[in-house]
Amino acid sequence: MLVLYFASQGYSVRYTTNGDISDIKKSLSIDKENKEVIFLDDCLGQHYFNLKETKGSELTSLASFVKMHNNKILILNSRLTILNEAKERDTPFNNFFKNQKIENLTINMDTIIPFEKALIFHNHLVYKNIPI
Repeated sequence: MLVLYFASQGYSVRYTTNGDISDIKKSLSIDKENKEVIFLDDCLGQHYFNLKETKGSELTSLASFVKMHNNKILILNSRLTILNEAKERDTPFNNFFKNQKIENLTINMDTIIPFEKALIFHNHLVYKNIPI
């Protein structure tokens, strides 16, 4: 929904399906008039034991670049347990979040009604091509 909102406000959308942050960074415009929103879904991977050693530094590099440009917005999506594990493993990554005043928002799934959870689950089934 956030990406759709920014797209409706004239932002170009940058998204990766393979998790290659360097490709995203290369695709960004340096033109100050070109508004861009960068969306990294599941930015740290699905399991904290699969975290690449370089993932923290790649993310902080991208976030630093975006922070220097008022026409860019970065949206990172991750499970809280995986984010906390990444912060625990990677001190520079943890310090970046503490010192750069990055806004962290959490969606508490306990506050979502069962019907909304069912819709999310249905979406996962459809996305993974699992027969319903």
